[in-house]
Amino acid sequence: MLEFGVDPAITYTRRLGRTDDNRIRPLLVGLQSADVVSNLLIHTRNLRRSTNEVTRKNVFINKNMTKMEARLAYRVRIILIVMAEAASCGYSDVIWKQMQLLLLLSITITTVILLSLITARAMLVLQALY
Repeated sequence: MLEFGVDPAITYTRRLGRTDDNRIRPLLVGLQSADVVSNLLIHTRNLRRSTNEVTRKNVFINKNMTKMEARLAYRVRIILIVMAEAASCGYSDVIWKQMQLLLLLSITITTVILLSLITARAMLVLQALY
């Protein structure tokens, strides 16, 4: 954590996912408060400028997300990468606008799915209460 100039107190750590020899499992790290987490997340881009090559290429810090939030973030990240590649290749404004609309559509669809899941969960809670 000293890459950021801060040394937060870690309250717990836990590996996520199933044990698999083919990939490294993410590590969930608990910190003292939401403010400490926010401060740390603000500085995560500094990892790409680390003097340590292993850190620069292999260490990523992300917000703890539900599976649905992670899927949405992944979709948005992929679309942004494709859009950046399209821009660097000099695609026309029409294709650029189409890609932006695709991004908005993907976000909208995922948001609708999230809201329906939240509504369904709320209905189950209400049914359990009465």
